[in-house]
Amino acid sequence: MVEDIQFMTRQELKNEVTRLRNGIREHRDAHGNARCHINNTKLYAMLPETRPYDPMDVPRTEFLKNCEIFYDEETR
Repeated sequence: MVEDIQFMTRQELKNEVTRLRNGIREHRDAHGNARCHINNTKLYAMLPETRPYDPMDVPRTEFLKNCEIFYDEETR
């Protein structure tokens, strides 16, 4: 989806890169509950698409299994 940046000025592009980098850093540096779906929701909201991110689209057992896999991978 390039249309939203196609006509931005140089300064607007710099501002957008800064905004996105800060959002990625916030996601990277998150701890605790924010390291799960809450932080993902904030990160995905930074995209220009209007499609909402709903972590509850996944059945509970699959959601918890994925959280466990994520936790195990992060603590290695």
